[in-house]
Amino acid sequence: MKTTPSRLSIIIPCRNEAKYIAATLTQFETLLERHNIEIIVSDGNSTDGTAEIVHAFERRFPGRVKLAQKPGKQNIAIGRNYGASQASGDILFHTDADVRIPDPERFFPKVIQAFEDSRIVAATVPIWV
Repeated sequence: MKTTPSRLSIIIPCRNEAKYIAATLTQFETLLERHNIEIIVSDGNSTDGTAEIVHAFERRFPGRVKLAQKPGKQNIAIGRNYGASQASGDILFHTDADVRIPDPERFFPKVIQAFEDSRIVAATVPIWV
């Protein structure tokens, strides 16, 4: 049984996602403190202003939102892994820069609760397109 609440790290790899990243980050704003969440945006050398948008969120939510930029080649797998290496959470949640969770207020407490069972080491959800 865990004695301290788990920290959830949301890992978002991206490259040139300026069109989507603000809305994606905004959906998590009310959850950051309440559910001990950090967001790591692993940017693959964007050239469209993605990094500047994420920096604005970093300033608004210090210690909760972080831009991670790895020099050199980056594909989606490298981005996910680099983001995970920068995370401090007990639980890593991987998503993409254009994903919207219909009810994050309901979803994330369930994710955190699932991992209170020490037999659970991974989980997934159905994906609807």
